[in-house]
Amino acid sequence: MSSPEPRLPDLRSLYLSYEFCDAGLDRNRLPLTDELAGRRMELHAAGEKLTSHRLHFLDGDTLLWQRDNEPKPQRVHYRAVAARPDVCFVDWPTARSAATTVSLIIDFSTRHVLVLDTTLPTPRAARAGLYKRITDTDDLSAVQVEATVTGIGRAPNDDAFPHTTDLVGARVLCDYGGGSFEHLYLNEHMFCWHCVAGDGRGAADADPCVYRRVSDDLYLVVWREKLAPAVGMVLLDLSAGRSTGKLHQDRLSQPGDIANHLIGARVTVLNRTRYP
Repeated sequence: MSSPEPRLPDLRSLYLSYEFCDAGLDRNRLPLTDELAGRRMELHAAGEKLTSHRLHFLDGDTLLWQRDNEPKPQRVHYRAVAARPDVCFVDWPTARSAATTVSLIIDFSTRHVLVLDTTLPTPRAARAGLYKRITDTDDLSAVQVEATVTGIGRAPNDDAFPHTTDLVGARVLCDYGGGSFEHLYLNEHMFCWHCVAGDGRGAADADPCVYRRVSDDLYLVVWREKLAPAVGMVLLDLSAGRSTGKLHQDRLSQPGDIANHLIGARVTVLNRTRYP
């Protein structure tokens, strides 16, 4: 007698509503910090995109933020997590729209800051077929992420936050407390995520991503999902076995129900594949 065919998971719940991301991905994250309170920073970019960001952290959760091309600063609520004593992850939604956020990777040891502007797509763009998206935009994802390398009070060095292939071939288990995912870093521009425990068990996909080296054994991974209107980014600390970051998402099943979760996990490197 043949064994029954494995039952498929609830695809609508897993991929259209992303309900499994609503709770549990922050249980193992590092605590918020107020160490930025009172600090002022002026960030300078290099090259043709010479811009400046002025930041005044009024207290532990309120920030005045202004770009050079804006007439006045925005007052926003931010969250900050110290990934390491000298590296801080900062994130806030803009005053313009919940679909746009700004994230900072601040390295106080080098006085470099990576500014990440993320924009979720419109419902129409998010629901467009993959074939049309590729032919129209030459991209797998409708999510946009713009990264700008800056320096505190000066232009950045050329080698700040370099792209890297150090993680390619690694298989990493991320335990978020309310669910566990394995990450497979396939090549320099694609990775695979797979939920192995929790409400989203069975969900998996391969998405475009970018890797940057922040410091020794500390990497930034940014992925843009091709099915869901979602972007994730984590600082992956291999020496400490921790990750810190966020998941910014809308829902295909209920457009406009936007969430911007801080996430964090305990990380174990399971193995590495070495290709001949």
